[in-house]
Amino acid sequence: MSTQMDGLLHLTARTRATVYDWSRYNGIEFPVGAARETGQAGVLVTPDDQDDELGACHASVRVRPDSADVKADWDDVRAVIAEAATLMPEDPHPPEPTVPEPR
Repeated sequence: MSTQMDGLLHLTARTRATVYDWSRYNGIEFPVGAARETGQAGVLVTPDDQDDELGACHASVRVRPDSADVKADWDDVRAVIAEAATLMPEDPHPPEPTVPEPR
């Protein structure tokens, strides 16, 4: 499962404002620990060089490589993430507003 990691946004000089168009979309957030607590999945930082805006903060939720039943494990992981997920508030670190120069 592809996602953006909030902690990486700040390290890469990006904000939630660059990830979301708040006038059109909402997002959900969940703690990394939600995926890890199942023991069936983890979260890896997986930068995407093909995406200038989001690539630096890209991460992936992945089921363990030794999983005997990937579908069942994903069902469990998704259920835990859904339970822990909350509606994301608008960007807590919005970009500074710009004031147009007088003509």
